[in-house]
Amino acid sequence: MATPISEPADDAPFVVGGTLEKLPWESYILRGALDTAQQRKLVDRIASLAGYASPRWTERAAAQDHPLIVASHATGVVERPRECRRACGLARCMSHCGRNVGALYAKPDDVFDMARACAHRIEAHAGEVSHDPIRFDATHFWSLVYGDRDAHTTEDRINEEENDSRVEDSTEDRGEPSSSMGGGVAGGTAVGKNCGRMQSHLDRPVGWTLSVSVGRPVRFNLGREPEDGSMYRASTNFANAAAGQGGAGIDVVLRSGDVALFRGHAVFHAVDGFADEGVEYGSSRNMDRPESADEKDDESATGKQMQKMPDGWADSLVACSGAETPRDGWRPARLALLFRDEEDAR
Repeated sequence: MATPISEPADDAPFVVGGTLEKLPWESYILRGALDTAQQRKLVDRIASLAGYASPRWTERAAAQDHPLIVASHATGVVERPRECRRACGLARCMSHCGRNVGALYAKPDDVFDMARACAHRIEAHAGEVSHDPIRFDATHFWSLVYGDRDAHTTEDRINEEENDSRVEDSTEDRGEPSSSMGGGVAGGTAVGKNCGRMQSHLDRPVGWTLSVSVGRPVRFNLGREPEDGSMYRASTNFANAAAGQGGAGIDVVLRSGDVALFRGHAVFHAVDGFADEGVEYGSSRNMDRPESADEKDDESATGKQMQKMPDGWADSLVACSGAETPRDGWRPARLALLFRDEEDAR
C-alpha cells in the first residue's frame, strides 16, 4: 500500500461564502463561494495531492487535449487501481483522460469537508427558490486540470518575430489594440481543439455532482444533448435525463471561485471553452470586462461581485506539486474539482 499522503499545512477549514443562483433542472450556482485567499489555499492543497498521486502529471497533461485528472479518491475504497473505472459516462474507456486518475488511498478529509460546506450553503438558501430538499455528502472526488498553450510557440513565435513591428504599426494606424496576448489563446482555440472543453454528457453514476472552479472562466452549458457522432452519444442513458432538456440548452459562465451543483446523471452538461479574451494566465483581473468605478462603489447594491483568481496560481500548482515545468507553451488554465454523491456507493 502507498505511503499515506501528508496532512494539509493549514488545518483550518475552508471558508465558504457566495450568493445563490437557481437554474433549471434543479441546478444551482454558488457565485463567489471561495474568495481569492481560499482559492489559493485550495490550489496549494491540490498541488500537494497531485505531487503524491501523479508526480509526472504535467508531462501527461501537455501531451493530450482532454482535461487531466491529477488526483482522485473513492470513499471506502482502501485499495483502488490507479486506472479509471469509467465514471466519465463512457461505456468503454477511450483513454481520453490518460487512464491514470491519480488515485489516493487516504481520504483528503479537508477537501471533502469543503465540498460539504459548499453544498450546505446551497441547501440553506435553496429553500427560498425550491421546495425539493438537497442532500449532498460526496462519496467520490476528482481534480481535473484544463490546459491551454501559449499563443507564441514554435512557428507562431518565429512568424511573430518577423512580423511583429509591421503588425503593431498596422493596428495602431487603425486604432486597434495589438493581438499579442502573451498569456494564452482567447476562447481556448489553441493547438488542442478540445482545449478548455468537455463534450456534453450525462454522468453514469446516479446522484448529485458538485463542481468547484479555479482559474480562467469557462462557458458551461446545461441541457444540451450530445451531438450525433460525439464520443458520449452512444453511451448516454437518455432514460435518466430530466424532462425539458434539448436544443441549445442554457449557457452560464463559471468563474474562479464559483461552485455548481446539479444532478449529473440527469442533466446534460458540457464545458464549451474558455470565456475570457486576451487575459494572462493567473491574472487577477476580471475576465469578462473591466470593472467601472461605479460598480466598485456599488457592489453591495447590485449583489454581484466579480470573483478574481489568485495571482500566479498556475505556477504554484506546478511548483508546489514538484512536477516538471511544462514544455511547448502548455500551462494550467483551469482547475476543476468534481465531487459526486453516488447513490450506489452508499
